Amino acid sequence: MQESITLKTTESLGAVAHQEDGRTLAITEFLHQHQSALQSMIEGYWFSKKGSVVDLAIDDASIRFQTAANGIFVVKYKVSYFFACDDITTDNRESMICSFHIDLDNQTVMIAGENQPERTPDEF
Repeated sequence: MQESITLKTTESLGAVAHQEDGRTLAITEFLHQHQSALQSMIEGYWFSKKGSVVDLAIDDASIRFQTAANGIFVVKYKVSYFFACDDITTDNRESMICSFHIDLDNQTVMIAGENQPERTPDEF
């Protein structure tokens, strides 16, 4: 399973996408503007485990371009579990390496989380 989202680019990101100066700042601003969409994507990984994603933060220092239009970054967050019977909440700190691809032709940015292989059902 790999969660992903596709977002419309902003003018500032499209203008500096092929320039080394300023593109890291532009993608950083873009990611911060779409942090709620990013959090929704991350929640997809924890939904079946009944975990709630809170305190999501983008590690600005981790943003790296691998090519002119592709790169990676790290998000840090907490996964909270609430056990109603015992009235206990536990928080686990997590992080995930996400990738991004800027498609200037379609004016979109595709962000993908980590690929987590799913186990096939056991045979009887």
